[in-house]
Amino acid sequence: MKKENMKKTLVDNAFNIVAKQGVAKLSMRKLTTASHCSLGGFYNFFKNVDDLLYHVNARSLTILFQMTKVKIFQIFENKNTSYKDVLFAIGQEYLAFSEKHVNLWKTLFESTTKKNVPLWYKEQVRANLKEIEDLLSHKFNLPSAQTHRTVTLFWAAIHGVCSIFINKKIYVVDDIIDDDFINFYLSHCIDGLI
Repeated sequence: MKKENMKKTLVDNAFNIVAKQGVAKLSMRKLTTASHCSLGGFYNFFKNVDDLLYHVNARSLTILFQMTKVKIFQIFENKNTSYKDVLFAIGQEYLAFSEKHVNLWKTLFESTTKKNVPLWYKEQVRANLKEIEDLLSHKFNLPSAQTHRTVTLFWAAIHGVCSIFINKKIYVVDDIIDDDFINFYLSHCIDGLI
């Protein structure tokens, strides 16, 4: 198998294992066997497991950002859409991704070290966020700095609530956490940002 094809096969299989079973079930032996690659051959393509996981995470982020952009364009079809409407839809899309792809979400935010994040990965994340920021700046005639700050802070706020829900850290009051509560939270986060 050609070198680039093997690397893609390893990422494809790792992505599928992580998506279905979670990152804890990703073993190098299982991955290399499924990919028809020797264990030593794996290291011709990746420095270590974190390096592989950044590739898996990049694919997950591509899905998340694509879902978000599709939602933004759907919202833009309504000429009376407000900035708050779009941010609300972005928040709902992020939450939908975290619920639909729990294992991918956990791998994105809980499975790689924060040291030595590859430059290509940072650039990909930044480019995707900038694309969303530019869509908002253009649609609502807002300064880039404003949409950058809003999207970044809102992304962090939504991430925080996802982390709490996905990791079941809110069990004490889980009887009041429903769609209305989530919508209330999203709305108040947005109100604080705009």
